[in-house]
Amino acid sequence: MKHLTLLGSDIVMFEVYNILEKEKQAKVENYLTLPSYHIDSSDEILKLGQQLEIQCQIKAREALHIASAIIGKARYFLSCDKKVTQMKQAKCYRRLAKSYRQTYFSVMNPIRFVEKMKKGELE
Repeated sequence: MKHLTLLGSDIVMFEVYNILEKEKQAKVENYLTLPSYHIDSSDEILKLGQQLEIQCQIKAREALHIASAIIGKARYFLSCDKKVTQMKQAKCYRRLAKSYRQTYFSVMNPIRFVEKMKKGELE
């Protein structure tokens, strides 16, 4: 099995700290300790996030999540949002990611990721 590294980001922390239900927020905060690396907000992430939002037609927060993943050199970005994981969207992300990285960038649903991992289909 390949080694997986989990990335965290300022946008993830922002969303967690803005969960209105305090009990749910406390549970989710426990997961903030899992990432091995943290991606801080930067002008570069904001710029890429704006490009993703406009060119890929996604919401600003999703764009910032994806921008953080791209800048953080993530190989995979997992999302349960069907609009975010559509093939049309994924192609747009990859096109914009090319100028920031050398490796292939993939966006998919977590269930699909686990299925591909079990089959040994991940790069």
